[in-house]
Amino acid sequence: MYRDTKTSQIEDLHNIYQKVFGYKTDGFFVEVGAYDGHRWSNTTPLIEANWSGIMIEPVSKYYESCKNRYKDNSNIKVSNCCIGWENKEKQKVYFGGPLTTIMKDMIPIYNQTDPEDKHNLNNYSESTMYTLDTFLKDNNTKENFDVLCIDVEGAEWKILEVFNINNWNPKMAIIETHEKHPDKLKFETGNSKLINEYFKDNNYLQIYVDDINSIYIQNDLVA
Repeated sequence: MYRDTKTSQIEDLHNIYQKVFGYKTDGFFVEVGAYDGHRWSNTTPLIEANWSGIMIEPVSKYYESCKNRYKDNSNIKVSNCCIGWENKEKQKVYFGGPLTTIMKDMIPIYNQTDPEDKHNLNNYSESTMYTLDTFLKDNNTKENFDVLCIDVEGAEWKILEVFNINNWNPKMAIIETHEKHPDKLKFETGNSKLINEYFKDNNYLQIYVDDINSIYIQNDLVA
């Protein structure tokens, strides 16, 4: 059984993994928006089960924390870049506390919900940005990998909109959609509907949704 790490954003995620995959020790994941690799991580149960994976984090101090956490784990690669809607050498990544985003329109929203984090247009770092297709290709990612996680504070749809998922066919996708969030209109501005339609059109079924995350699996994995 996968361990309940208590760090995931999703209650009972370890049991969802168990139901979909069984207990496997040779899986592969890609996590876009890894933060420090521990807090709020949806991949920790997989890492503890000896999975391999790539963790992507654009903010240097969080990247260093994540890299240091897994420095002795040869299964885990940590990349310091951001994923977005185009390939470009420099992309601003706004931060204040744990909430980091490449979407400047999210800053006033975060300042309303977490005023102590002090997001502003002058508080940013710069990172190389790649589309998800480019990143996966450049990192020799195999098709039909197991889990794709995307938690990028408002840029989820911008990433998926240009992502050719049929070239990669991840078995499961965990996306921060805020579909059931009580301040839904503030946080997701209609993107959850677009994301749901995207996965439905590409033969995925939504099997879980809460106020933060949605989980989709390939139709042929449905029990």
